[in-house]
Amino acid sequence: MLEFVTVFFSDDRILMKLQARSFRLFVAPEVVSVIHVINNDEESGPARRAFEAEVLHEYGGLATKVVFHPWDAVISSKFKATGWRVQQALKLGISKYVETRYYVVLDAKNHYIRDVGRGDFFSADDDQKPIMFRGSPKGNLREYFKRTFEYLEQDPDRYIENAMPATTPYILMTNIVRQLIEYVEDREGVGIEEVMLSRNRHVTEFFLYYGFLLRSGLVPEDIYKFTKKRGVTLFTRWPEREEDLDRALGLLARPEYKMFGLHRNRVARMTGQQRQLIVDTWIGAGLVADGDEAAEFLRLPEAD
Repeated sequence: MLEFVTVFFSDDRILMKLQARSFRLFVAPEVVSVIHVINNDEESGPARRAFEAEVLHEYGGLATKVVFHPWDAVISSKFKATGWRVQQALKLGISKYVETRYYVVLDAKNHYIRDVGRGDFFSADDDQKPIMFRGSPKGNLREYFKRTFEYLEQDPDRYIENAMPATTPYILMTNIVRQLIEYVEDREGVGIEEVMLSRNRHVTEFFLYYGFLLRSGLVPEDIYKFTKKRGVTLFTRWPEREEDLDRALGLLARPEYKMFGLHRNRVARMTGQQRQLIVDTWIGAGLVADGDEAAEFLRLPEAD
């Protein structure tokens, strides 16, 4: 079984509703041990009440497996860092609560669009390795990759063109995350959140994890089964070119693509035809009843 982790802000509640609904509709219950939901608002009390009133029931029978965490139950301080930075520390810090061998990290923007079971997380081989994909970091992520690998005394140029991903969904090995935290904290003499959010803001959670695997002498292929990507994610500005965006949206019709990620800041930058492709995907998957309900999910508040 797997534990799942999602970090969200109050403005993400409507996306969390879509994610929760997708768990109910598409995720095999026997795969799910716990669903950790971490709120990143400064004050988590109102966010928790709203989540329980508006989102929790959307998980259906899986609602009993949902555990809500305020951010300060996972890390000691935000050190005045941005929300994007804080969520990275939360995705690692939650490992202290995880009891399964692996856990799956999601963002609020992620939701499943087709049935997923054990075979979508673990290979069918006898070794049952967790499934991941390869990729090369784009844009400013390349600089984060280089700085993270230099921090871990690894050669970034050797790995950057065929790296492990920087995006969700991401399957982390729990004991490796804990070893990474122990390594960083022993080295720096402070908690990992202070390192990531105050002392060294050029490292990121998934690049730390990947670099630490290599630093520890581990071969990623011995741990993971690398396959083609099985999801589509639309970030605020990526894909950059219209033809690439249209191509990405077209992949949603292919049965092997099981997950869709829609950043709330991307919606306003899309054409009506592109939005309609998303609406059709949601209706076809049974995530929404009609265009009117889909429109509620597309009227998302933009981040500050």
